[in-house]
Amino acid sequence: MRFGPDRRVAALVLVLGVGFLALAVTTADAGGRLLYLLAGVLSLAIGVADLVVTPRLTVDGSGLRVRAATSLRWKKLTWAEMHGLVVDTRERHGLTSTTLEIDDGTALIMLGRHALGGDPRLAAEVIETFRAGAS
Repeated sequence: MRFGPDRRVAALVLVLGVGFLALAVTTADAGGRLLYLLAGVLSLAIGVADLVVTPRLTVDGSGLRVRAATSLRWKKLTWAEMHGLVVDTRERHGLTSTTLEIDDGTALIMLGRHALGGDPRLAAEVIETFRAGAS
């Protein structure tokens, strides 16, 4: 099973980035130009990372593989190497945030809704199903 950013959202972020860059070129305000330029570059970087570094998490009978948005290298974990799996939900200022936390004993890997392309609770259920099947 594979989990990664939604390609439609990544494409939309790329389009927004191009739009911001177009506004940076056409605006007469120097401060606005700088803000549009920064927003455009950041949007393009996020969109490209979401299209290139996908999936972020794969799960199979032998374990899981995970990678960060900034890395093309996979971190492979067998079921024995995985020390913990937690779905953490927090609410702050009226916003609810849910992350999937994978503990390998040396690092805590955190993946949110954006990185997984869906609800982290679903990813945790899939991981637990594969993990139970491997036992």
